[in-house]
Amino acid sequence: MRAMILAAGLGIRLRPLTERTPKPLLPVAGRPMILYPLAMLRRSGITEVIINTHLHPEQFQQVLGDGSALGMRLTFSHEPVLLDTGGGLKNAEWFFEGETLVALNADTLLEADLNAALAAHRQFKPLATLVLKKIAHAQDFSAVEVDAEGRIRRLRGEPADFRGAGDLTRALNSYTFTGLQIMEPEVLQLLPAGQPSCLIRDAYIPILRQGRELRAFITSGYWQSLDTAGRIQEAEADLQAGRFKFS
Repeated sequence: MRAMILAAGLGIRLRPLTERTPKPLLPVAGRPMILYPLAMLRRSGITEVIINTHLHPEQFQQVLGDGSALGMRLTFSHEPVLLDTGGGLKNAEWFFEGETLVALNADTLLEADLNAALAAHRQFKPLATLVLKKIAHAQDFSAVEVDAEGRIRRLRGEPADFRGAGDLTRALNSYTFTGLQIMEPEVLQLLPAGQPSCLIRDAYIPILRQGRELRAFITSGYWQSLDTAGRIQEAEADLQAGRFKFS
């Protein structure tokens, strides 16, 4: 199996640090941020990874090389013009050779059983499985609403007119998307080629509107988005205290 780490963002909320260094290469507890998601993939047995880049692409190769020092094989997909999440994946579609793929964000500390998520994905056979978590400050992030059977019913409040048998809207549980996802190649076929697109807006929400299946995999493990200086400081404190372990 192959995976993609989404690493091409501008890191606006971390300026001026990101004016000279891409956000995924900023240090978190003394290590480039991107090493954490790479380590999670390696622990799960995924060693072939493509990384999209935008600002200072040469720095990624200087820091990571070809991945051999990490026991991995890394490929880089440069975007002179930012393509957003959907466009970035579509641009790297060739890399996955029509197979099931994993995607995750570069700016994330995550503890999740990816192999268990993959097993659930193979069992239920949805178009995509999103790894979700229940968090205390969910209002800071877009809600993912899930029914009692584990099917995702709404993303970012869409489709707004969703109604299930017995009015399932009353029974939907709200979670936060960790950024880790497993998807079938058909998802990428829904995205336009050569232009920016949003994976959630342009693929996942239309899938829900068509009544097709997206599923949730709920993790209780550690998760922290590393998109602000405050959250990086929280993550570093958690690493120092052993609440998250790098391996």
